[in-house]
Amino acid sequence: MSAGRNSVSPPGSASRRSAWEDGAASERDRGAEPAKTNSNDNHHREHNGSMKGNSRPNSAASAKSCTAGPCGAARTAWKDASVRSRNGDVRHQSVDIGLEERNGKSDKEAREPADTAGGGASSRGTTCMDCLKTVSKVFKSKKFKSEKLERLYQRYFFRLNQSSLSQLVILLVVVCGVLMAFYYGEGRLVPVYGIVLGVLLSLFVILLFMCNRNSFTQKQLCATCYFLLVAIAVIVILAVTAADPRIASEAVWITIFCIYLVYTLLPVRMRVAVLSGSLLAVIHTACAGGINREDEVFLWKQLVANAVVFICANIAGVFTHYPAEVAQRQAFQETRGCIEARLITQKENQQQERLLLSVLPRHVAMEMKADIAVKREDIQFHKIYIQKHENVSILFADIEGFTMLSSQCTAQELVKTLNELFARFDKLAAENHCLRIKILGDCYYCVSGLPEPRPDHAHCCVEMGLDMIDTIAVVREVTGVNVNMRVGIHSGRVHCGVLGLRKWQFDVWSNDVTLANTMEAGGKAGRVHITKATLDYLNGDYEVEPGHGGERNNYLRDHNIETYLIKAQHPRKKMIDTMNSPLLTPSNRRRESIDRNRSSSVAQLDSWGAEKPFSNIIPNLSKEMKTMGYVDQDGLPRNGQGNINNKQAHILGLGFDTRQEPQSPDDEVNEFLSRAIDARSIDRLRSDHVKKFFLTFRKPELEEKYMMVRDHMFKSYMGCAFTMFLFICFTQLIIIPHSFLMLVVFLGGFILVLSLLFLAVSESIRALPRCVVRLSSMIGESRMKSNLLGILTVLIIWGVAFVTMFSCDLENVQECVARKLNVSSSEMNISWLRSEGLDIGQEELHRNYSATHCRVTQQECHFPEYFTFSVLLGMLSCAVFLQISSIAKLAIMTLMAVVYIVLVEVLAVNLFDNHDLLLQAHHGNVEPLTVGLKVMTPVVIAVFLIALVLHAQQVESTARLDFLWKLQATEEKEEMDNLRTYNKKLLNNILPEHVADHFLKQDRRNEELYHQSCECVSVLFASITNFSEFYQELEGNNEGVECLRLLNEIIADFDEILGEEQFSSLEKIKTIGSTYMAASGLTEKTCDLDSKAHVTALSNFAMRLMDQIQYINEHSFNNFKLRIGLNVGVCVAGVIGARKPQYDIWGNTVNVASRMDSTGVPNRIQVTQDVYKILSAKGYELECRGVIKVKGKGEMLTYFLNKGPADLSPSSGRSRANPS
Repeated sequence: MSAGRNSVSPPGSASRRSAWEDGAASERDRGAEPAKTNSNDNHHREHNGSMKGNSRPNSAASAKSCTAGPCGAARTAWKDASVRSRNGDVRHQSVDIGLEERNGKSDKEAREPADTAGGGASSRGTTCMDCLKTVSKVFKSKKFKSEKLERLYQRYFFRLNQSSLSQLVILLVVVCGVLMAFYYGEGRLVPVYGIVLGVLLSLFVILLFMCNRNSFTQKQLCATCYFLLVAIAVIVILAVTAADPRIASEAVWITIFCIYLVYTLLPVRMRVAVLSGSLLAVIHTACAGGINREDEVFLWKQLVANAVVFICANIAGVFTHYPAEVAQRQAFQETRGCIEARLITQKENQQQERLLLSVLPRHVAMEMKADIAVKREDIQFHKIYIQKHENVSILFADIEGFTMLSSQCTAQELVKTLNELFARFDKLAAENHCLRIKILGDCYYCVSGLPEPRPDHAHCCVEMGLDMIDTIAVVREVTGVNVNMRVGIHSGRVHCGVLGLRKWQFDVWSNDVTLANTMEAGGKAGRVHITKATLDYLNGDYEVEPGHGGERNNYLRDHNIETYLIKAQHPRKKMIDTMNSPLLTPSNRRRESIDRNRSSSVAQLDSWGAEKPFSNIIPNLSKEMKTMGYVDQDGLPRNGQGNINNKQAHILGLGFDTRQEPQSPDDEVNEFLSRAIDARSIDRLRSDHVKKFFLTFRKPELEEKYMMVRDHMFKSYMGCAFTMFLFICFTQLIIIPHSFLMLVVFLGGFILVLSLLFLAVSESIRALPRCVVRLSSMIGESRMKSNLLGILTVLIIWGVAFVTMFSCDLENVQECVARKLNVSSSEMNISWLRSEGLDIGQEELHRNYSATHCRVTQQECHFPEYFTFSVLLGMLSCAVFLQISSIAKLAIMTLMAVVYIVLVEVLAVNLFDNHDLLLQAHHGNVEPLTVGLKVMTPVVIAVFLIALVLHAQQVESTARLDFLWKLQATEEKEEMDNLRTYNKKLLNNILPEHVADHFLKQDRRNEELYHQSCECVSVLFASITNFSEFYQELEGNNEGVECLRLLNEIIADFDEILGEEQFSSLEKIKTIGSTYMAASGLTEKTCDLDSKAHVTALSNFAMRLMDQIQYINEHSFNNFKLRIGLNVGVCVAGVIGARKPQYDIWGNTVNVASRMDSTGVPNRIQVTQDVYKILSAKGYELECRGVIKVKGKGEMLTYFLNKGPADLSPSSGRSRANPS
């Protein structure tokens, strides 16, 4: 894995070149490996801090120090070098929204609710069986496999269903009013029809009030739906049976209207809608056939034509209901998926943030996260996270005799022992208001007065030191090993923060830190050693005695540091829970006297019950999911870092009962979504985001996003429109006399609609020419183009629906008969029409009569109402295209309605009057019809127009609100994904990736300590030996901050080199002041036991560091000297500390590597004999230094690494200084 994916630098730091790189240098391939460990070498802690353990800079070094003059010059020189920025900012990741149910179901089951007919391109050809399966799927009721999820979905759309139901009731009220007007407009006095309609009208009004009550429930809605189905059936029966004069085409428009309403506005399942629509068609056909059974001549044509019209209406209803429900379920599923992913991410973020805040102080971590989240402009220097604090106290403590204690333990026991001991120290630090900074082997140091100042910081440190001495006394007693604490304290100022680009560790730097470190080195075992500055802050509250530190430490003597020892009787108190722990029980004392072996010691230390590292990171999963981090202990929403903000709480409707029992993850998500649904205000969302009439989003960017969403059902709409075109043609072929114009219109319309359908589906047919497929794909992907194609199709169907009317005889039959009988039209009556043998349904006879007596050669059309039915179906074909906006539909259907009404009332008025006259003649009615077709048709068209526009607004409003909610959920998920990315990057810069993953695993046991035995690890220490001479705290360099800025640049360059692919097996462990520590081979993946590639990689890295420091010296006008030590061998890796866990490595290999550095020569790389054997066999050039004395190891034979093998690439060896 590339290292770059595992590390992060503060924006503007790792994402840019070093300050001294010139503009011609090529951009480096950056990446990072999981970070690893830390040394236990207590002798190497002199490298901690900028100058810990080193002498103060003398005046001779002032020319190279960070004063205003030299530093300013060097900085100007770096700024003059052109730099090239790299984009290391965190980018928003796209959110892949899936439709799968995350409840353990199979993908097939999960996707079933959202299956679409014709949506999307298929890579394989479709067979007839596939088509049949698709069609059969359309007629199935959609339902989630999970009953809980289905109930949640019904709640999700309950308010919208309630609104649809209200609109349906309003339309039924209108229909009842129209029927009553038609009925009583004829002057009929039969009360039953009016009474029934009046009762239904009253019930509908009552239902309308009930539906709009807030107390209206899902069960009431279901019962209301079934009641309305019965009422609709009654209306159809009444409309058919009460017809006078009777005819089989009576109430066909009501049946079409009711069928479509059942599919579109009645919130029932598809199966119920199909059964209801079919039942209404059967009811009408049965009633019409029974009542008009005497009309044998033309009854069959009307019944067949009616059946075709009803089938077409049902098909239109199905292809409106199905996509709408699929879109709703898909939107619900996607929203739920986003919320689920967001909640999971939220939980992960909380875990990561706890882990992060366990290692870094909050103020530092939050600043880093903010910088990662913000894209920074190209800057000259890496950002440095340093803060200056005055009036603090620094405590250093070292364990004497730790080497003997650790020698008794195995790897696991060593980690456990260290964790128990330092976890105890961490607890004491928290009690004494101290901030632990670092653990260096067996050295522990902390600061009081950070990050918030405290006036009693010196008291806190003294109490901390005394408590540590009491604690180590217990360890000494239970283990039998002569261990003790040496504590040094000094008060002054510190610079605190992190340096470098990766594997950050919080640290402090200053001359006062160096002095505190020296106070520990010059202290006495079992005593707290303080300076005069600390004593002044104590205000005489402690009894002290002279410390004589200068007698034990040269630095204290040379700088005339006055020291004191705190006088205290140990143990000062009953150690609270320590003295009462099982450590000092009689059984333990007996065991202690019998067997003081290592296992007993570890077991007794474990009885302290110290917190395990990161034990607070993984709480109970269900409990964590239950609270989601959104509420505090009082159940109130939180707005802290890492928790959701007001916007998220507003959108998602937060509020959890933390007292509820643990639930499964699916139940947790459903509960969350349930509360969000309850808090969702459709009216508020609509008013806040959508314009009232046009239904467009108020924000242009939202409208643009909405218009970019592809409608995968467009092909289905086109297929449905083509099917409706065919049914319209069939209807007219059955009922309208055939003509040449009909042939031309139908054939031309067929070719046009089929061509448009072919164009819409061509992208699914890979065998077609590429240009055709590309054009089809462009139409499908553009909502505007697909809308235009749909509108063109609708207009063709509408034109075909009535254009054949012009092939009919438009001559008034009454005038024709009057001319033949030579009488005036006003004298004509129905009896004379019957005497001439003219009757409805006798088109051929009527045609011959007109041709003979009226010189008319056109076809006679006795059933013009079927043109109206065809136009109504054409309007339904417009409603089928759900993606067309409601405003566009209003314009199109208004155009269709106005043009057709003008045609009926002006151009073809005689055609409809002839129908009324012939129908009267057929039944022998003398009185003319008050409500004829020319009166009824505009009313019917208007009612359909109102219904279809209301439905269009309902569909578009629902689609837009679903889009808005899904978009908001998606944005919330993206925000959490980005937050997780930031946290993950920060974590991978603090802990190795595999270690962080170990502590973030959901199934790990909290009591597990992380430890690992590493068989072959190569360890590097690289120290800038003269940085302490360079460091000075002056006003001109911001009290030393500018010197630290330069150190940060050096470490950042080292980090960038480490990020190269060739060094992917390496891990930066940490920086200790001006010392850089790295290792390789810490995992099975990076440890190459055969070829020892990780050892050679670390050696190449060491040579690259030497090249880089030379390059830095050339461009910063300094003379820094780098000293490097290398060793290879066995070590132990683990994590210790509960409050501020720290990954570390221990063992003789680490100690010797540190000694190779401390005993080395500036500007040389010193290696052990084990490293020599590996490198010399691979062609590296090494020089024998000879035998040297190494503290704690005696005499050792060491070597200097001079050069890599002959075939080593220039960028990897020392053949040239190349910082990139």
